[in-house]
Amino acid sequence: MKRKRSGGDEGGKAVARTRTRDEMLVDTTYLQIEYNRSFGHALTDFSVLQVAMTKEIEAIDKINLKLEYCVEQNIYLPLERLVAEL
Repeated sequence: MKRKRSGGDEGGKAVARTRTRDEMLVDTTYLQIEYNRSFGHALTDFSVLQVAMTKEIEAIDKINLKLEYCVEQNIYLPLERLVAEL
């Protein structure tokens, strides 16, 4: 799963985001299902998504990165650790 990311600062101006909050939440939904499948949770458990829906786009991106890493590396983190420090 690939994401477009802004590269930072170009000529002193902030680069506009290429992904919307809603698009990020769609990714969270997909990653939550993959996470549930990988670790034997009920496929109807959307607890991470529910937390992500209350956060700003930067926090959603961090959650998505953690979920993606956990699935790829087969590392289980409980909900509290997935959403910690946001």
